[in-house]
Amino acid sequence: MGEAESIAIIKKRNIEAVFLTDDHDAARTAIAENIEVASTTRILAIADAFGRVSHLEARRCVEDLLKQNRVLGNRLAVSEFESYVEMLRTRP
Repeated sequence: MGEAESIAIIKKRNIEAVFLTDDHDAARTAIAENIEVASTTRILAIADAFGRVSHLEARRCVEDLLKQNRVLGNRLAVSEFESYVEMLRTRP
């Protein structure tokens, strides 16, 4: 199933969902349909914050994503990734 089909099903069935994608166009479409979007970078930050992956491994993955231009939205600097992870760790 492609991204467009997934978005259509979420909307038609009125499913509360988080749409996982690194595809810029698919993310824009989902956001326009009021569907929450999470990218690999966001998943890595959450996994890092909750100790599911080591900080070093998560950071290496983010650096690889940056090199491949696979980061959604504005290019996420490693320092921004780190501050996002820290914010997640201190969230109640």
